[in-house]
Amino acid sequence: NVTNKQLENLMEVEKSLVYFLAALKGNDNIIKKLFRLPAIKRFEADEELLEDLIIENKQAVETTELYTNILESITTSYASLLSNEMNNTMKTLTLFTVFLTLPTLVFSFFGMNVPLPIDDHSYISWIIVIGLSLILVSIVGAFLWRKQKL
Repeated sequence: NVTNKQLENLMEVEKSLVYFLAALKGNDNIIKKLFRLPAIKRFEADEELLEDLIIENKQAVETTELYTNILESITTSYASLLSNEMNNTMKTLTLFTVFLTLPTLVFSFFGMNVPLPIDDHSYISWIIVIGLSLILVSIVGAFLWRKQKL
């Protein structure tokens, strides 16, 4: 599993690559100006060095862009994995909420001060209420199991 510290380190590397890429592109502009500037006397070896410098800088820009894209895709993948884990956790918590709400609904209905068809002072009425809540939870559980939600 990826920790928060590892994600922070990835973001730091990504930020550094962005700054590095900006610096390389700035260097590219300066190198091209040096190449075109006729005021500075250059020898043949200088021309070759400037051409090599342009090629090397271009390769550095391309490599940095490649690593930036790779790092972006890794970060996106980790974000998707974390989002998936959170969705699974929320699904589990929602199921617990449903299963805890159903008995509460049954007990609160039979706890109201209204006349009901069963005797509210009998020991059997307590078992009937528990049985109704268990039956309701079982029906919902079977329905969710059949729908592949559990």
